[in-house]
Amino acid sequence: MAVVPVIVSRCGWLDDKDISKLLALPTDGKPVAEFPDSNIAWNTVYESLKSTIKMEIKIKQLKLVTGFSSFLQSMDLLTKAHSQKENVFLNDIFVVNIQ
Repeated sequence: MAVVPVIVSRCGWLDDKDISKLLALPTDGKPVAEFPDSNIAWNTVYESLKSTIKMEIKIKQLKLVTGFSSFLQSMDLLTKAHSQKENVFLNDIFVVNIQ
């Protein structure tokens, strides 16, 4: 899931530690209201969101090949890497964080 802040007018979004880490739209988080032509700003937002949605769709379509998944599950190094678990699974070590 992607979170994309759209800055419509001047505000304190940079003061929020979680939101300020994200790439805000339009370009560089410049508020829509500060563009000489707001249509240009909104078109930038549209194009960026379209690109983000396409990327999200591609990511959701990714599949882990069964043979590779079995290989990852059977690696002794991973199984021995965590003393509290008998088996270490791919979900234990692989986390998707898209920003």
